[in-house]
Amino acid sequence: MRERIRTVLLCGAVLAVTLAATAGASRLITGGQIKNGSIGLVDLSKSARRALAGKAGPAGPQGAQGPAGATGPAGATGPAGLNAIHSVVSPTVTIPPGESSYDVQQAGGPSLEADCPPGQVVVGTGFNDSVGYVAFVESFGTLVGGFMYNDSSSPISIDVTVQAMCTPGSASGTAATSSGHADSSFEHAAADAQARFKH
Repeated sequence: MRERIRTVLLCGAVLAVTLAATAGASRLITGGQIKNGSIGLVDLSKSARRALAGKAGPAGPQGAQGPAGATGPAGATGPAGLNAIHSVVSPTVTIPPGESSYDVQQAGGPSLEADCPPGQVVVGTGFNDSVGYVAFVESFGTLVGGFMYNDSSSPISIDVTVQAMCTPGSASGTAATSSGHADSSFEHAAADAQARFKH
């Protein structure tokens, strides 16, 4: 009988201790029980962390302007663009029937040539002719010269011009290295063409 009483008492004691522990665990923890600085941000719920974030304040005043930066290196110079090219047109040469532009020049009329301004060279050629025969239109470095012949069977004169496309540069390596040399080269070519057409 005594053994049974001891067992009952022992079971009762264990039950009392268990109930006391459970009751202690279910109590709320107060701020006074938490050590200051012991709760971290990760210990808080997401809603609590969101509540801690305040609204953005107004923008502050603009700060003073800083000093100017160092000057960068100069860029490379590119090639001359299309704007650097311009056209020069020769005087209009009126050629009577059976005559050439060289005949008109020899008679005191204008020469069929378009000269680039000083310091410029030819980079392209062109001409305007209606019905005449074009023997040549070519660059002579600083000018474009032409030879045209009015071989029309009708008794009408024709008006012709040549065109030089000019750009700043040197004539070295071209057919002429100076305006004087260019004129001489053109005159020689025109005389040769005249000799072929007149004989």
